[in-house]
Amino acid sequence: MTKVALNNIREGFILFGAQMTSFAVIAINYRAVAQANYLWSVLTDIVVASISYFVIQRISKSKCSSVAQWIGFTIGSAVGTAIGILISKIILGS
Repeated sequence: MTKVALNNIREGFILFGAQMTSFAVIAINYRAVAQANYLWSVLTDIVVASISYFVIQRISKSKCSSVAQWIGFTIGSAVGTAIGILISKIILGS
């Protein structure tokens, strides 16, 4: 495997992790806002904004886009939402 291909796969995993975390926090944020929980709403907003900035910077500075990056980014979103729902039920109650 070439160095470029390995780098694209590594970037895909990084974007997967960032998106998974971001979407998990967004799911928690939705429930916190719905429950008018100010503390969790503000904390999760800060985390989402920080991760979004990281992702934008990472993608904009990337020399090339690849299928691996797109797949990691997309699947991370779906997995993150499921994890966020689970965590939000634990943190904020059913």
